[in-house]
This record gives sequence, structure tokens and C-alpha cells, in this order.
Amino acid sequence: MGNCAYCHEKAGLFKNEHAACAEAAKAARVKIRDVVMEAITSDKLPEDVMADVSIYQREGRLTDGEVKSLILDSADSAARKVALDSPVDNDRFERIGAFFLAADPEWLTGDVMKRVNCSGFLATSYSNTLYQVLHRQIPYSHPGGFDDFRFEVDEHPILRRYASLDEYRSVPTGSSFQSVGLPIGGGLYYRIGASQPRANVTGLVPVDDGLIVITTKAIIYSGQRQNFRLPYTSILRLESFVDGFGIHQNYGGGKVFLPSPLGSMDEGWYFSDLVSALMKW
Repeated sequence: MGNCAYCHEKAGLFKNEHAACAEAAKAARVKIRDVVMEAITSDKLPEDVMADVSIYQREGRLTDGEVKSLILDSADSAARKVALDSPVDNDRFERIGAFFLAADPEWLTGDVMKRVNCSGFLATSYSNTLYQVLHRQIPYSHPGGFDDFRFEVDEHPILRRYASLDEYRSVPTGSSFQSVGLPIGGGLYYRIGASQPRANVTGLVPVDDGLIVITTKAIIYSGQRQNFRLPYTSILRLESFVDGFGIHQNYGGGKVFLPSPLGSMDEGWYFSDLVSALMKW
């Protein structure tokens, strides 16, 4: 005889839960998820909803660990939606972050970038950076995080990331063989011809890997083969990709930067929007 995972009473032969207890737990999970997501999208604080969360936890007999995970996952989902709707201002970013800390006071003490379920929080952080740039505020950068680079006076670093550098190049598609059959009698033919190169096509070709630093004045790239600085005033056109961005200058060919991903989130929107905003400074 097994015991119910929720009420801990006997559940019957080969069972580990009562049907009624499982249904109550399922309903409680939905309520907690809904109340947290609604709170974040409507700019409430954790203290506005934690009493309700406690009630739902008791109704569903949920463990503290499960409720913690529910709040973090729900907050992350809602944060991602908020981040992609419009740039997140500083106060709203603080309110959203408060939900993560309410669920786990130690949440920010580790490396957030390496967490599995934090794409929404990262998107919110990116969105807040965009808000600051759009309002001519200098985004926060970690002290010492850019000590290996030199910057101009009044130039402030915003982010750094490993990235691959691609360039537009003309690439031959291969060759073709054209021939003509000449009759030589007896139903036999002798084929003569020659191979010809096919037309070239323009495509992206990986040319280097290195560090990209985006500052308030320029894009700096330090790679294994190339090192350069691209002031925003030299950029004529910006190109957006799902996983990166491209720039076209008033000289030379186009360059495409594909930053190394953080988790599974597509970040091209952030890089292209950030560079676009900085081009207007």
C-alpha cells in the first residue's frame, strides 16, 4: 500500500496519490501561475499576491520547493512577454526582479546567465537596457568587466560577447558540363563538350571568431584574424537576424555578427535594436 504524495494517507495498492488530491494540486498550480503572471503584467508587487499564493499552496498541499519553482517559472514567462511588448523602464524592472527574489532570496547570488529557465528575466534585462539607451541613460556595466579594452573619453561599454564574424562574399556554385552528340554511324554518337563554371552567388561566409564589445560610441571587434572599431557614424544600414545583426558601412562590404547564444533564447532582436538606438545618439 502506497501513501498519497499530497495528503500522505494510504492511497491504495500500487498508487501514490488520491485522484481528488491530484486534482486539487493541479488546480492550485494553475491558480499560482495565473496570479503571478497577472501580477507581473499589471505591475503589482510580490506582497500583493503572496497571501493568495499561500492559500493556493495549502489547498493543493504543494511543497515549498514546488511553489518556488512555480513562481520562478511563471515570473519568467510573464517577464518575457512584458519585455517584448515595449522597453521596460527602471522601476518596472525592479518590480519584476522582486518576484524572483521573493521566490528565492539567493536567486541573484549565482550566475544568472547559466540558469536554464531565465530567458524571460534576461529578456527583461535587455529590454531595460534598451529603455535606458533610448532615454540617453548610461546602462550599468559590471566593474572591471572591460578592463582589457581601452575606450575613448566619455565612451561607456554596454556589453561584451564572444561572436563569430561573417562577411558577404561571392561564392562559385560549382561547374557544369555541356556537350553535343555527333553521329558517327551505326546509331553511335560521339559526345564533345567542355565544363563551364556556374554563376557566382553572394552569401555569408564565416571569417573569424572573437570578442565583440558594444559601447555608447562604437562596435569594437577583437578576433583571431581581425581587429577593428566601427563608429556608429560609419554605419549606413543595419540588418537584423534571428541570432545576430549585420552592418553595412560607407566603405567595404557588409559584416554580420553572430553572438554566442545564452541558453535557447533568440537574441538578434536585442542586438539590432540596441545598435539601432545607439546610432541615433
